[in-house]
Amino acid sequence: NELVDVNEWSRVGTGAARFCRLLRAVLERSTAPDEIALAVRTLGHALRSAGAAATDATDAELSRALEWLHAEMPAAAGRSHRRLSSCLIVTELAMRSGPQAASALA
Repeated sequence: NELVDVNEWSRVGTGAARFCRLLRAVLERSTAPDEIALAVRTLGHALRSAGAAATDATDAELSRALEWLHAEMPAAAGRSHRRLSSCLIVTELAMRSGPQAASALA
């Protein structure tokens, strides 16, 4: 919690952005469901902790997840981890962001 809890997204600036990029890299490359779930929960927590200042980052993560869902073929077994990541990201952001995520999905 201490690693992710930030009071001002802008205050941490590039550090917070870099942290989110690292989590995104885990989501893009990991094939382990436990790692993916942990990275998604951490990303959701970071975005929630940042509050309104993370609106653009939340929208970008949601857009990326939806792109992955639309782009992936169901038969592509080698890319099933991206489908899992996408589903977990959409779920996490919807649960943690509430109306903000709902408006982005509309």
